[in-house]
Amino acid sequence: MCAMAVGVALYKDVNLSYIHDYLRQLAVSAMMFAFVFSIYLYVRSWRVPADELAPEGNSGSFVYDFFIGRELNPRIRNFDLKYFCELRPGLMGWVSSKHLITEIINHKVVLLNIIFAN
Repeated sequence: MCAMAVGVALYKDVNLSYIHDYLRQLAVSAMMFAFVFSIYLYVRSWRVPADELAPEGNSGSFVYDFFIGRELNPRIRNFDLKYFCELRPGLMGWVSSKHLITEIINHKVVLLNIIFAN
């Protein structure tokens, strides 16, 4: 999906150096959004039924409960926030890192074959 977005951006002559130029601002805004979103989820977890709370997230310690998470599967209506924020990017990261490692291994094998062939 990201490759498709970059392809469309290049086709439409969008200046992609904008991301590089404003990387610090984008990173700070993403960090602020994550912090505010975490506070929202923690406050919201005090209003859900007890059967929807994670057993590990009810220790009584504010810091521990905040970082572990009180609610087991936080949702806004049918939208699963845990899947969207944690699992989906994590799985995409594993797939891309597997692809990167495969490419490195393949290129090293090709380079070794070239070196030993000469």
